[in-house]
Amino acid sequence: MHLPSGQTVAGHLGIPALTEAQIWTTKGAKVGSGPAPLWFYCLREGEVKAGGQRLAGVGAAIVARTFVGLMLKDKASYLVQDPG
Repeated sequence: MHLPSGQTVAGHLGIPALTEAQIWTTKGAKVGSGPAPLWFYCLREGEVKAGGQRLAGVGAAIVARTFVGLMLKDKASYLVQDPG
């Protein structure tokens, strides 16, 4: 689908990217290298930064921005009805 890597998106959002070791090392074993697919990066970031309990960083930003964008397009939402 030609999505950018997780590291690239983190850079564009101004979020410190995970290290190569944080992305590709699990249970003491290296499982990959290089640019991480966005979906994998989001899940791994949640595991590393939030103990796997929630999204963090890039994943959280994508979800939050999506919801805000939807609310801004909905004429019945409170963000449109009463922006102040």
